[in-house]
Parts: sequence; structure tokens; C-alpha cells
Amino acid sequence: MYQAEVLHAALDTLLVAERTETPVPERLKDSTHLLAKGLARSLRPDGRCYLFGDSDEIDMRDLAASAAVLFGDSELSYYAAGGLDEEFMLSHSPETELPEPEKPESLSFHMKESGNVFIRMSDERALRFHAGPIGSGHGHLDQLSFDIYDSGNVIITDTGRYTYQDTEERRFLKGTYGHNTVILDGMEQSAMSGSWDITEAAAAAINSVVIRENCSFISASHSGYAGKGASVTRHILTLGNSFVIIADDIRTVSGSNAEILLHFDTGTTLSEKDGVFTARKERSRVKLIFPHGGKPEVSESLISKHYNELDSSPLITLRERVDGRKCIVTVIAFDEFSCTPLPVIKTQSGNELPDAISFGARLEAEGKRYDAAIVTNEYPHGGFLTGCGDAAAYGRVLVSVNGGETEVLAY
Repeated sequence: MYQAEVLHAALDTLLVAERTETPVPERLKDSTHLLAKGLARSLRPDGRCYLFGDSDEIDMRDLAASAAVLFGDSELSYYAAGGLDEEFMLSHSPETELPEPEKPESLSFHMKESGNVFIRMSDERALRFHAGPIGSGHGHLDQLSFDIYDSGNVIITDTGRYTYQDTEERRFLKGTYGHNTVILDGMEQSAMSGSWDITEAAAAAINSVVIRENCSFISASHSGYAGKGASVTRHILTLGNSFVIIADDIRTVSGSNAEILLHFDTGTTLSEKDGVFTARKERSRVKLIFPHGGKPEVSESLISKHYNELDSSPLITLRERVDGRKCIVTVIAFDEFSCTPLPVIKTQSGNELPDAISFGARLEAEGKRYDAAIVTNEYPHGGFLTGCGDAAAYGRVLVSVNGGETEVLAY
């Protein structure tokens, strides 16, 4: 959100300079143009910003529209669609027309400097992931956190900011428990000091980002639990526009109690039948299963979508004891689906990989069959070729669609 405030000021500066024929440095123009593109690419499909750090849920298409006019940018016109509100009209005449919109070749982006990854699964389905710099006092303890948007609604979401006062609510929303991530032994990822300061920040690293037409893969970790001899690496695999698989690789020297948090938006209802949780909001139906066990519990939690407005929303907490190493898996589906566990094997020897470092399944939805495997680190024992159903190759993350050629997303 604060990026948008800076962009707003920069756009106003350039508009006034243009109308008064005041020269400005080309660097300011170029930087403002890049800032506008970065903001537009980070928005949800409905043009609103995700609740990232100290952000509110705000429609930002008017900024994309102003930048589209100022720079004659057809891509920004695409992101601005439907966003000509009063903010835009205050800066432009009623006769102003945007350049002809042009849909970008890809709507998925890895923003390396900020540690943000945006995966667009379809026109109405998207995922945002963060593992990178906290940035400033406006940053939150959200390493490895993600959001899910579907069919006009954000379903799994960050919880916002509420206030800047040093209150219990502020610390919860800013802290690790306010985000969709992994917590070990109830500890924060980083040490907070008051409403703004962080005295010991977890260093995050994105290990891999692979974006392809049929599937995408993200792997990242952070150092927040290194002091207690533990680590968390999160692997996220998207399959078409139907599935998101999250495999959390947790390692601990002395044993830990793990909690995996899933915060849902206001107005979302949760139900459970035969181990399948369904999150419903308006047109959206998102289903979740936990194939590697654990104890999912549903409760209510805090959320603040706008400053000084506090609300509540559903929360799923998956609890699991980890002694040594464990891979805890969450499967998110958007349609009627089936998920059949498959062994992950070494094809040369037939040796089956342990569940502690692998997950394999056949997932079916919308007439497509995905055989997918995630192996959380190299495991040469029994050979170097890995197999799972129709997927077989040299690699650690494999996908085969409808029995076709195997795609390797990590070696």
C-alpha cells in the first residue's frame, strides 16, 4: 500500500510538470513507470492489493490507469480495466481515454528484490507468496506466507494491520501468528520490539521459482528457528488451474511442535466431511485436505482489512509433532476432485522413498489427471531416477499430465 502512496505522489508530480511544462529528470519518469508496472503486477485479479504488511484492501486500478495515460502503456491499461473511479477523474479530463489494453504474455512474476512471487493460475485464480526482506517498520513476520484468490474473492489471506499502537492486536496481526505460515514451539520467526522495531530478523531465501504453462513451483526457507536447531522449507507446486500442493519440510534436532496456519477471509464459511474441508464464499468453493495427517482444528481469529477496523474470520490450525524430520502436506483444490496417494519410488531399484521427505499423488479435476511428486531433498539411495505413477525422470519435483511427458521442476 505504501508503494502506492509513493506512486501516487510521483504520478502527481509528473502530471503537474507536464501541464506546466516544467522539466523533470528522465530518471524520475523511468522510475515512476517501473513503480507503476511493479504495483500493477502485484495486484489481485480484481485490482485490489493483497493484505501484505501494513496494507489495507484497496482498489488500485486508478493508479494503473493514470500511469497508462501518462506513459502510453497498453499493459497498464489491461491492469486498469474497470478502475476509472473518482481518483482518476480528479487528475484527468472526462475525455481522457486509456491506450488500447494489451494482455501481458504472462501474468505470473517473481519479484526477486522483494521476495514476492505472484502465480496467476487463471483469469480468476491466483497465489501470492512471500519470502524476502521485511523491509521496514511496515513489514510483518510473514516469511513463507501465502494468499489464495479465487472467483472474485481472496479466500486464504494475510490478516492486515488494524493499528500502529503497541497493542496485543497489533502484535498478533504483525507477528507470525497473523500469517499463513509454519510456527515451531509457539515461537515468532523474528524478535519484535514494540509496534515498529524488529531486533532479530529471520533471513529468508527463495531457493527456486519455476513458472510454466501447466505448473509452477516455489521453494523457500528462512533462518528464524536456527537458534533452536530447527529449519522450515516450504515447497509450493501449482497444477493447472485446479490444485496447489504445499509441502512443508521441517527439520529439528531436539523435536518441535509444529503449527501450520491457514487464515480465511471474512464471510468465508468452513465445513468438513470425511477429512475434506470446504471453504465457501460467494462463487468460490475451495477444498483442502491434509494427506500426511496432523490434527486440523477450526477456530476464529482476528483480521483487519482496513485501518482501525477489527473483525474476525475462520482459521485452520494443523498441529503435528516433529521429531527429526517430517514433510507435512496441504492440498488445495478449486473444483470437484480426487486425490489418490501414490508411492514415490526409485525406478531402478523399486525402493520407496520415506514419507518424511516425499509426497506423491494422482490428482484429477476438470478432465485432467496429474501425477505429481515432491521430494524435499536429494535422495540418491536406490538410484537416481524418480517415479510416481506416470511421472518418471531424473529430478525431485515431477509432474505428468494425462500420462504425457514428465515435466521436471526441480533437480
